[in-house]
Amino acid sequence: MNENSFDLAALREIIDEVRDKNRRGYLDLQTVENFIFHFDELPTNEIKREVYISLLDYLQVIKGMDASEINRNTSTEMYNKILAPIGIKYVLSSNFTVNFRISVLVYLFLIAVLIMFFLGIPLKIYIIVAVLFLAQHFRCVLKRRQKRVYGNFY
Repeated sequence: MNENSFDLAALREIIDEVRDKNRRGYLDLQTVENFIFHFDELPTNEIKREVYISLLDYLQVIKGMDASEINRNTSTEMYNKILAPIGIKYVLSSNFTVNFRISVLVYLFLIAVLIMFFLGIPLKIYIIVAVLFLAQHFRCVLKRRQKRVYGNFY
């Protein structure tokens, strides 16, 4: 691998090879594809090298596993160890965000409503919080279209 060239096509080939192992949706292949799509936006060759090596490691680990070995726990462990640190680099350099599904936002909103209810917060604040959660949802939708999201089980 040359200092300024990275074989992104090889990463895509490995993704295609392991795609059938993702029957249960535990692998974060969409996250990896989004990272590859915006790879050239990373600011320095040093960061690109770190990201490339981490993505290659992640894909090689998956490639070496049987489909039966891939479960929620192994996926979460690999995400936290390999992909989440990459995600931070993309957040800082390419305007990425964590993928929040609507179900997660609704759950968090309900928790916020319960807390506000028990604290006796006025109704106006409920509306402001609802608007903020709705704005976050639309932000995530826009980021998904731009392929600027990452997350576990995405």
